[in-house]
Amino acid sequence: MNDYELIYLAQEENEIAKELLYKKYAKIINMLIYKKYPKIKKLNIDTKDMYSISLTALNDAINFYNQNQNATFATYLTVVINNSINKYIKKYSSKKEQCINKALSLDFVYSNQEFLNFILDYKNNPDYCISNQDEIKYLTQKAQKNLSIFEYEVYLLLLQNLNYRQIAKLLGKNPKQIDNAIQRIKNKLKLIKLS
Repeated sequence: MNDYELIYLAQEENEIAKELLYKKYAKIINMLIYKKYPKIKKLNIDTKDMYSISLTALNDAINFYNQNQNATFATYLTVVINNSINKYIKKYSSKKEQCINKALSLDFVYSNQEFLNFILDYKNNPDYCISNQDEIKYLTQKAQKNLSIFEYEVYLLLLQNLNYRQIAKLLGKNPKQIDNAIQRIKNKLKLIKLS
């Protein structure tokens, strides 16, 4: 059976004819996907999606092919599949789609906890982190002007999440001196925040 007979039968919903056309033109599908593979890989598109789109295009080509066109079925099919792949790649590479494709599911597990619980933890909330960093930057600038050299040194070590005993050991001071310095720093920073 030639292509025209198979296409006629496939358009009449003959499943055997459709299957024969699918098998016959699988090489074209593979070739067209292989040709676009660098772009597909760069965009992290699943090749299974490409095969699915190509098979849908093959089905459309079978259903809409007209023998009276000035192109063979193979040429028509190549154009239809190529257009479908290009359209999908263009859609997939749009900024909107990239955001959607890179988004994490709320069921995603991160640091041994579900992502939803992770983002609900205010310390991991990007808005909190950004505003907290801005506040720390502002306070650090003000602290440098309003604290003594020793207090400022203690303040910088506090920002590194060191406790007063670790700071005392690091600076070779008595822990009570560091504790007193921390109290002075807190009082001065409260005044800075209020102003």
